[in-house]
Amino acid sequence: MKEIRDIVRRYEEWQAQGHNMVLATVVRVDGSAYRKPGARMLVCSDGNYEGGISGGCLDGDAIKKAMAVLDSGQPMLYTYDNMEEDDMTDKARVGCNGIVYVFMERLSDTEPDSHIAMLKYAAGTRKPHVLITDFDPSARRQKTSKRHYLFDELGLVFPQSHDLSPALSEVSMTTFLAKKNRLVSLSESSGQSNLFCEYLGPSVRMVVAGSGRDVKPLVSMAGVLGWETVLVDDKAASKLAGLGLAGCQVVPAKPREVLKKINPDENTVFVLMTHNYGYDKELLYELCSLGVRHVSLLGPGKKFEKILIELEAEGRPLSSKQISMVCCPAGLNIGATSPEEIALSIIAEIKSVMGHGTGMPLTGKAARKVHG
Repeated sequence: MKEIRDIVRRYEEWQAQGHNMVLATVVRVDGSAYRKPGARMLVCSDGNYEGGISGGCLDGDAIKKAMAVLDSGQPMLYTYDNMEEDDMTDKARVGCNGIVYVFMERLSDTEPDSHIAMLKYAAGTRKPHVLITDFDPSARRQKTSKRHYLFDELGLVFPQSHDLSPALSEVSMTTFLAKKNRLVSLSESSGQSNLFCEYLGPSVRMVVAGSGRDVKPLVSMAGVLGWETVLVDDKAASKLAGLGLAGCQVVPAKPREVLKKINPDENTVFVLMTHNYGYDKELLYELCSLGVRHVSLLGPGKKFEKILIELEAEGRPLSSKQISMVCCPAGLNIGATSPEEIALSIIAEIKSVMGHGTGMPLTGKAARKVHG
């Protein structure tokens, strides 16, 4: 979601300066590629760009193609094929052994239901959305119609005046259930449609309980990833604000007040690092009782064991499912010792949980597949 927000922000900046723009979107990848479907690059008429459809190997050529789309006004589907070594027609040599399909379209500032308007809408809420792009990847270079549909969990959001087919609505609901991007081939009376169905979940929101110096690198690293950050503690608001955490929401709260003030969703995670045993214990109980998605508890494993024993003795035992929400010690084992290194290990663990990763090294065949 960070890349989308950055692109929307840059679009508005360049639009105010009178520039025209093209949006390039990776809609399909066969084989290995650095970026996955959903990667975007906004290209300005002056040659500047925001985002990227690769690690850099495709972007230069994509800018040239975007200029052609800018001149013609016609949306295009381009293919970058690095599987056929001898055929260099309409492709650039890249390090990954895969085929990348990139849909390019000139953006309009007069259409209320434009692609960029849909992205701005989705990025402005903490609700999940599904964005469906209708394209045809069967030809390596082909003019295509520009069609986008944005859904929330209740139904079609944009375009507002559109007679939606039941099949397209069903595709959106299936994508919501899968919570991941999908390619769908849809046959209707009007013809064959190839759809890139993109699940746009809200950004990770990391709630950090604590106000020590080790909070700063954690919040800073989360900001680089585009995560929302919230700082909670029972200290006065003025003292918390004095930590100088740019872009971080500050919420003074006692343990039993946190959930009422935060209202967590499925993409909200918690890091408990108050260095106050009583605060951590009570907040941990509140979080586990609600059933939040993930809790990182700073400290040794014996600290968590002690909390569990005490809660059991107090008649407030945690179930095995609730216990599984908690990672203690917090973070992946990377040999961290400094506050910055510990922050990195915690961020990596959270990313692994939220991204359904393994937290294991990308070695051997798996590493080559991901990185090319």
